[in-house]
Amino acid sequence: QFAYLVGGRGNGATSQTARIFAINPTTGKVTAAGRLPAGLSDAALLPNGGSLLLIGGLESSGSVSDEVYALSPTH
Repeated sequence: QFAYLVGGRGNGATSQTARIFAINPTTGKVTAAGRLPAGLSDAALLPNGGSLLLIGGLESSGSVSDEVYALSPTH
């Protein structure tokens, strides 16, 4: 089992990231697990069988995304 950190924002309001990290809650180890097609923050992330659904989010342009992505992170 892993927890995932998907997208997010840096210090600025327009510093969205496309990075995906897997976090092992037992060991605390964090590993790179992929990238989004575009940097997003403030998105919804839901489990969907063996994958994750990322819904919406805020783009670095300030626009709200209406995209839905099916993600299969690696770890």
